[in-house]
Order: sequence, then structure tokens, then C-alpha cells
Amino acid sequence: MNTYLYEKSVLQYYKLYIQRLQRMVSAELDNSNKYNFYKVMLTTGKARRKLALVACFCLSELLSRHYNFNCRSEVIRSLAQVLCNTSRADDEMREICGKAFNRLFKEDTLGEASLEAVNIISEFIVKQNFRVSPHVFRTFLSLNLRELASDENNNAPSFGKSAKNSAEPKKDRKMMSRKERKRAKHFSKLEKELLEAEAVESTEKRHSHKTEIHTKLFALYFRFVKRCLEVNLLASDQEVRDFDQWYRPLFPALFHGMAQYSVFLNDVYIYELINHLLKLIQGDKLNGDHQAKCRLSSTERLCCLKTISQILTLSGNLLTIDFQVPYIILYELCTDPTVIYESMTMLLECIDEMILKRFKQLSLKRVVSLVQRFVPFLCVFVFNLLILSTCLQTYSVVVVPVWPGSCRISDRHQASLSAASRSSRVHF
Repeated sequence: MNTYLYEKSVLQYYKLYIQRLQRMVSAELDNSNKYNFYKVMLTTGKARRKLALVACFCLSELLSRHYNFNCRSEVIRSLAQVLCNTSRADDEMREICGKAFNRLFKEDTLGEASLEAVNIISEFIVKQNFRVSPHVFRTFLSLNLRELASDENNNAPSFGKSAKNSAEPKKDRKMMSRKERKRAKHFSKLEKELLEAEAVESTEKRHSHKTEIHTKLFALYFRFVKRCLEVNLLASDQEVRDFDQWYRPLFPALFHGMAQYSVFLNDVYIYELINHLLKLIQGDKLNGDHQAKCRLSSTERLCCLKTISQILTLSGNLLTIDFQVPYIILYELCTDPTVIYESMTMLLECIDEMILKRFKQLSLKRVVSLVQRFVPFLCVFVFNLLILSTCLQTYSVVVVPVWPGSCRISDRHQASLSAASRSSRVHF
């Protein structure tokens, strides 16, 4: 009885503590005239900000260290509100909340708390129409989804397969008496309690949580890309300002997340994803009665091309994708003087990803076209980029087995040139 009262009082005061921390945060973030004790006591904004900063730190520690304890939803919702708030919360508060979610996503092996966090953060993002800080999308890069690949290799249930289909047929089950069924039910309950006491996590449950996280994440990614396509097609002045102020800073984390987690997508979703990304970076293309305008900068278009190449490499190079379109866009960017001066590093990374790492899937004509467009600009580079681009040109000549009017390079000579090219790439 004493133990019961002790646990009851601990939970009661823990809930009061969480509510007090939430009021501390709302004293800084809430603009309404709702009564708040800390708003009345602290008259200056600087004092309220310091108190809200302490409350954010306490909530982040509770989520990081005790994410399986009670009142987890309230803690996650409070931190997500601060993370997605762009009007009142400052960068320091958002950084504290982002670190808490990063630690949660890395250490949560079961995935139940991570799934709840992804759902709540996605809800705030959609509610604010993607007017959020880049910290929000960067937190998704810490998600621990490696179990999806390991479970697929171990013949785990596939995506969307229900437990009803995986259960054994009734005719194969052993007929048991009423007493035996009652005993088996009692034993199964004891085994479940034993697993919970030993913190043994079910593989199927973990796989289900990770799969749902992956589904929710890419649903958010698709929704953001479609929103950007709408702005490209029909955009008012306010939407253009929102695109420049809010959407544009989210692209690096978006492309990184797509390339990182697209390995778990099936062929249909990969096909749709690449088609949407190609529409996003193709400018001056007719779309029905309207003309779509590409609002991405040269660096963002190159980053998108790099992401498409990484997705194709991870997915096993789908044959249903038209490879000509991304390479045409790359050739056009190679001849753009603004790209040469402003986005040279990203251009070289994109060439390395699309040409050098995929040379076995490329034709000789395609490599020759790239070299013809890239060589005339070598004279305008600064010294370091000149050396690096020359190494890339040499490497592209080496990796292609046969060039017109030349014999095949020996494997020993090819290995030495490749090593020299890699060493030059590291130093510069």
C-alpha cells in the first residue's frame, strides 16, 4: 500500500512539474491574453526568455533520458511547438529542442517514441504550411531506420502485410481442449510480461514502427515538393516571398533526407519521386495552359540532380527512368557562367556522382559531350578548382574503357591514375 501511494504521488507531482514547464514556455511563445502566472510575475521580455530557455532545457533532458516514461506526448508536443515556432522562439531555443529530438531518434531502438515525435512534428509543419526553420528538417536526418534493411534481409514481413495474412491457417492448428486453451492463454500472458520485464523488444513491432515512420516522412517530403511545384506553376506575390523566405532554406535538408532514406522505397514510389524532382528543376516548360517557372537557384538544381543520381544508385538503377533528362540539365548547367563562378564545388560533386561513379552505366557519347562542354571553362577557374577539375577530366578519361582512336588502358595504369586522381581530390 505504501508503494502504491508513493508511486501515485510521484506521478502526480511529475505531471504538475510538466505543466509548470509548459507554462514557462507559453509565457514566452503565447501571444494571447490568456492568464499566465509567469507573464504576470515577469514583466520584461528578457526575463521571460531566460525562463523559457531553462524550461526548454529541462524538457529536452526529460525527453532524451526518459522517453519511455509517463507524459511523453506532452513533452514531445511542447518541444515540437518550440522547434516549429518561428515568430517568438529564437535559434538557441530551437537548437536545444533539435538536439533533444536528434538524441531521441538515435537512441530509440523500438521506434515507438520516434513515431510519435514524427507525427507531432509533421502536424505542426503542415499546420504552418512549411513556414518552419531548417532545424526541423535536419532533425529527421538522425532517424534510426537501419532495421528496415536488416529486417528485409532476414525475410521479415513486407510493407503493408497484415498479421492476419501471416498467421497460420486454422486447419494447421492443433486442436486443444478448453482447459488447454485456458492454460496456453495464461502462459502467453506470462511470456509477454517476462519480455516486458527484460526489455526484450519484438522484431515485428520494431519493424512496424520503423515502416510507419518511413511512410510518414516521405508523405511529408512529397507534400513539400508538390507545394513547391504549385508555387512554380501559379504563384502570387505572397507565395513567391514565402518560397524565398521559408521554402528555399529547407532544400538542402530535404534532398539529403530523400537520398538517405529512399533506399527503402519500392520502384513505384521511386519513379514518382524522381519525376516530381525533375519537374521541380525543369524551368520554362509548358504545363497545360500555364507556363511553369523554375525558382530554384543553380546550386539547388545541382543539389537536386545529385540527389536523383544517389536515389538511382541506391535503388539499383531503374530502367523505367529516362536518364537523358537529368544529363541534359547537367550539360546546360555546365555551360552557364554563373554556375562556374558561384556553384563550382557543387557542380564538381554532381559530376562526380552522375558521371564518375556511374561510368559503367554511361555511354561513351554522353561522357564525350560532358568533356566538350567542361574543358573550355578550365581557363577561368582559380588555381585549386583548376587542379581539381583537371583531375576529374583525367579520371573521366581513365574510367571509360575505350576512347575513339585509342586502345584500352591497362588495369595497372588505370589503377595508378585513379589513385592519383583520388589523392588530388583529397588535397584540394
